[in-house]
Amino acid sequence: PGVFYFEVARNVEDRKRYDLAEKYYREAMKLRHELAGPINSLGMLLLRLGQEKEGKELLDKGFKLDQFNVRVSNMRKVMD
Repeated sequence: PGVFYFEVARNVEDRKRYDLAEKYYREAMKLRHELAGPINSLGMLLLRLGQEKEGKELLDKGFKLDQFNVRVSNMRKVMD
């Protein structure tokens, strides 16, 4: 179900429903904490919404799981 919630969150985010996207990303993280996708996506979403502190923490955590994600790597550099 973690992968399902991740896909739902991505589709909802595409429709600009950021409140629902955040809810589903968090649910996906709770169910499958080893997946980097929901962590990184939620971090990027939170940065877009202005919640920089929590967003940066999530990007740092997600980058440890997936060190080949260029987008996350670049955003971490920008945040520093």
